[in-house]
Amino acid sequence: MGKPKALLTIGDRPILSWLIERFQWPGPTLLVTAPAIVRPPGSEFFSAETSDPVDGNGPLQGVHTGLAAATTEIVVFTTVDMPNLDRPKLQWLIDQLGGHAGVMCRHGEQVEPFPCVLRKSLIPRVERRLSEGRRSVYGLGAEPDVLTPDAPASWPTETWLNLNQPEDLAGFRPSAG
Repeated sequence: MGKPKALLTIGDRPILSWLIERFQWPGPTLLVTAPAIVRPPGSEFFSAETSDPVDGNGPLQGVHTGLAAATTEIVVFTTVDMPNLDRPKLQWLIDQLGGHAGVMCRHGEQVEPFPCVLRKSLIPRVERRLSEGRRSVYGLGAEPDVLTPDAPASWPTETWLNLNQPEDLAGFRPSAG
């Protein structure tokens, strides 16, 4: 993208502000940032912010940081570059959790690492994966107590949009559902 994704804007709004409004989350919200991007625009709309203690370990480090800092046993993880997620989709994931340690969706044949719902009880396994150099969040989907159901057919294809290139952002139009 040419700059950190937390610094993107949608229209004239910081992406973080836009996302937090879209989620309309009723509970605490935690923003996990990279060490070099503390307090990005829109971060003030989150209940709390924490920064990864290690730079360059990828999204699994962010998951570890988020689980460790969370004030709740169950944590919903999204990424800043998936702007078509919304509260009903996140709630659907929570509703699937039951007694499992986590939930990630299948979209076609692919298990999608985000969005996901994880319990704090996964912290030791996340630490083990990091220490072994296995930094893929996707790999958590192989854990025996992480559920990977098919995403609802009603979720539009745009749900899975990632803003990875400038043209992705330029062509972005919010999904209605």
